[in-house]
Amino acid sequence: MATNNGNLGEMIEASANGEKFVGTGHAIVQYSEEGMLEKVKRIQRDRGLTDEQMAELLGYSRREGWAKIKCGQVPASESFELRAFRAFPEVRT
Repeated sequence: MATNNGNLGEMIEASANGEKFVGTGHAIVQYSEEGMLEKVKRIQRDRGLTDEQMAELLGYSRREGWAKIKCGQVPASESFELRAFRAFPEVRT
């Protein structure tokens, strides 16, 4: 376990039970070598979902929203991660 000595903006790393966590003091999240976008793209591939189906599941009003994130035209933001958590709870593990 690690602390950041009260400096909320400072990045900290911690580990517990062999798993790595990172955060800034505001929120500490589990670290994964595979990013959220890669996990969501893998889910799409494994389930055989179309871009239109993915956009609907992620809550985008148009297919282009998901397509632009998927191909890298638009960065995957915190908003995308929240949408992914809601649509695919298994990405948390």
